[in-house]
Amino acid sequence: MKMTMDLQRRRLAMVAAPAAFALAASLSASNIYPAIASDPNTTIKIEINGKMLYFPIGWADWIALGDGQPEYDNHNPNINVTYRTSFVVQRNRATRAWNERRIFWNTDLWPDFRITQLQIRVNHAEPLNRPLSQAFPDGWWPLPTQVDPTREGIGLVSCQREHSQLRAEFGIYDYLGCTVMRRVADGLSIRYQWNRLEVGEQNEREQDRRVQHLVEWLLTPPDRRTARPID
Repeated sequence: MKMTMDLQRRRLAMVAAPAAFALAASLSASNIYPAIASDPNTTIKIEINGKMLYFPIGWADWIALGDGQPEYDNHNPNINVTYRTSFVVQRNRATRAWNERRIFWNTDLWPDFRITQLQIRVNHAEPLNRPLSQAFPDGWWPLPTQVDPTREGIGLVSCQREHSQLRAEFGIYDYLGCTVMRRVADGLSIRYQWNRLEVGEQNEREQDRRVQHLVEWLLTPPDRRTARPID
C-alpha cells in the first residue's frame, strides 16, 4: 500500500514539474512584454531623419538599431520613449519558417513576405514631395543595376551570379542572394534581401510592392492602420 502511494506521488511530481516550468516561462514572457495582451497597438517608436516608425512590440527581439539615443535594449524596450537613430534593421522570422519546411506560426514576423532582412535608413536624395506611386506612375520595377540610390533615380537591384549552400538548423539549403537599395519615402531609404530561389524572379515586382506597403504601414500611427501589414 505504501509503495503504491509512493508511486502515485512520484507520478504527480513528474506531471506537476513540467507544468510549473511552463507557468514560469509564461510569467517570464509576460514580464518582458506586459503590454502585449492588454493593448495590441503597443509599439516601439523609432525616429529616423525626422520620420516616426511604429514597430509592434512583439517584434522587439528582432530589431537592431544603429547609433542613436537612448540606447535600445531589444529584451526590454521602453515603450514610453522615442528611439532616434540613423538606421534600423529588422530580421524576418517567416523566411526561417519557410526554410525549415514548416507552416508559419502566428509568432513569425511578416508571414506574407519572404525577405530575410529589412533595413530602413536615412536617404539624402532630393525630396520628391509626393508619394512614389505619383512620382513613378508607370512603376519603378525592374530597378536598374547600375545607379546610386541616394543621388539618382529610385534605386538599384543586385543579385549573386551563382547560388551557394548555407547551413541552417535543419541542414543545408541553396541560396541565391538578391538585394534592393532604394528610396522608400522622402528622407528614408530601404535595403532588403531575399533568396531568389525561394521567391522566384517572376514574383519580385510584387514582393517589392508589398515591402513598400510594409514601410508605409510602419510609418502610420497604430490607431490609424490595419492590424497587420498586408493588403
